[in-house]
Amino acid sequence: VTLDQLAAGPAADLAARIRPMERLLPEWPGVSLSDEDVRRVRQGLDVAAPGTLALRPPHVRLVGPDGRLVALGVPAPRPGFLHPSVVFS
Repeated sequence: VTLDQLAAGPAADLAARIRPMERLLPEWPGVSLSDEDVRRVRQGLDVAAPGTLALRPPHVRLVGPDGRLVALGVPAPRPGFLHPSVVFS
């Protein structure tokens, strides 16, 4: 959908086209973070990866305890950790 198409439509049509960030990239694995991990991610610090990520996917969604998407992460140089590559909140 282009910006012109969105601008031309009614506001209700626009609202129907917006997806919550939590629904973005559903094919990427999600990692649930603790409150302390969320704090670390917001500061750009690595967090421990759960054992289920042993296959080292190229990207993961980092999700806070409230279910909100906090950041996108990548495997950190240090084995067993994730690094936030894009922080949203």
